[in-house]
Amino acid sequence: FSLTSLPDGRFLLAGGCFSLGAPPLRAAFVLQLDPLDGTVDVAATDDLPSERAGHAAAPLCDGTILVAGGEGLGAAVDPARYDPPSPGRR
Repeated sequence: FSLTSLPDGRFLLAGGCFSLGAPPLRAAFVLQLDPLDGTVDVAATDDLPSERAGHAAAPLCDGTILVAGGEGLGAAVDPARYDPPSPGRR
C-alpha cells in the first residue's frame, strides 16, 4: 500500500494487498489523526481506478495524487491521478 499526506493534514492509504502473494486491491481510505486524544479516524473512500500493489504515490500541486508503478492483476498498470474527497465527504 501507499500512505500519502494530503494538503489538509489527512492521509490517503491506497492499494496494496492483504498478504504476500494475495491479489492487489483497489481500496482507498482516508485517515485523520486527532491530535488531542491520539485516535485515528479511518474512512473508506472512492476506490483507485485499478488494482495496484508495490506502487508509489505522490501529491501534486492541484491536490490530486499521482499513483504510479507497481502491479495490477497479473500485469503492470498505467499511472493514474486520484482525486481524494474533500474533508466533509468520505
